[in-house]
Amino acid sequence: MKPVNLIPQDQRRRRPSDSQGKGAPIVLGVLAALLVMVVGYVLTANTITDRDAKAAAASAEADQLEARAGKESGYSDFAQIASTRTKSVSDVAATRFDWERFQRELGHILIGCTPHQSDVARMMVRLKQLYRVEDVQLNESTAGTADQEVGLDSCGHLYTFNLTVKFSATLPSRQAPPGNSSVPASLGGGS
Repeated sequence: MKPVNLIPQDQRRRRPSDSQGKGAPIVLGVLAALLVMVVGYVLTANTITDRDAKAAAASAEADQLEARAGKESGYSDFAQIASTRTKSVSDVAATRFDWERFQRELGHILIGCTPHQSDVARMMVRLKQLYRVEDVQLNESTAGTADQEVGLDSCGHLYTFNLTVKFSATLPSRQAPPGNSSVPASLGGGS
């Protein structure tokens, strides 16, 4: 006789069969693969988001640096202006006439030619009236000879004269400029 199970089918205990045990590892493998893919996607998305954030921050910093450079370009313009002015002053100084040396050399010896002796005296009076002239001395005045020609080396038949002109030195101004005579403490003064 064969045993008969009287328990209804839906309430009976199930016994594992050989075919049901093989599917579980496959399902677990598929789930593990899906989990690896999801983790890989999340990590890749996070890396992309992080790099986008860094790129946006770098772009914002570059914009700020460009704005600051625009504001500070006035300083470089000022430096260019100062350099240009310094060069123009040095160019003017290089082309200036050395009046001090000219006056010093003129003051030591003044040699010339005049047609009359009275012209030498008149020249001495006029030189004495020049600015900062202290004294005019006649070193020599001689009549030329008729047989010589007038040129750079010789006065010929004209009178030859030699004068020394003495100039006064320019003293530095020791007067304070008009206005307040006290110097503020911020500029090194005592008041």
